[in-house]
Amino acid sequence: MEADTLVNVTTVILAVGNFIWLYNISRNKAYNEEKGKNLATKEDIEQITEQIEKVKNEVSFENQRKHTFIEQRTSRFVNVLYLVELLQMHSNQLLCYLFDKNSAEKLSAITNEINSTLLKLTHDIRLIKATIGNHNNIIQVLDNINCSAGTYSTFMIYTASDALKYLTDWKIYFELANKDTRNEIAAKLAIVSMNDLKKTQDTYRNGIKEKEKELYTNITEYLSLLKRLYMQDFYLKFDFVDIPNEKPEA
Repeated sequence: MEADTLVNVTTVILAVGNFIWLYNISRNKAYNEEKGKNLATKEDIEQITEQIEKVKNEVSFENQRKHTFIEQRTSRFVNVLYLVELLQMHSNQLLCYLFDKNSAEKLSAITNEINSTLLKLTHDIRLIKATIGNHNNIIQVLDNINCSAGTYSTFMIYTASDALKYLTDWKIYFELANKDTRNEIAAKLAIVSMNDLKKTQDTYRNGIKEKEKELYTNITEYLSLLKRLYMQDFYLKFDFVDIPNEKPEA
């Protein structure tokens, strides 16, 4: 009787133990499955968040690129005005140098400055035209400025080059005539060089007016174009002025 009781008790204990063991296995399995689901959900969220941030960054970069592009184009539109004004300033400087017998170095320098300014103007106009599409009216206005500015600059460069040559020759012949007062040929050549310089002065004062007027007409049309594009007025820092007939003060 006691033996049977012991066996029964042992059997119950083993059954309960097996039940508890199986229950724990089942519970751990369910926990691990749920944990796996949670882990997968977390990884999915991180991936989706990463993709969203990537798209946001791409959109932000694209917007910034467009903003930078518009800023650069606007800057070039305005820079055209500055470069045209700079050419006009070169014209006034050149007029003074033409009446200065000691301006050989200045004439050489201003020739390079005029070339540099014209190159920058042409470059900016080319870039503007490449970014505005098929706006033929804008392209035509820009082409007009580029053409008249080229004519204006070329006339100044040729004038400066001629004046530099005559001043250089005059200085050489003048010094030779001073060293030898009997050197009549040098004295005559010095006079010829100075007369050629005076002709260059007159040619410049008379010829630059027409070329400057054409450029001013084109830049005025350009100012009107900018007003339509940006809904605000644009002005030259200083207006073009007539070349004086009298000799400027050196």
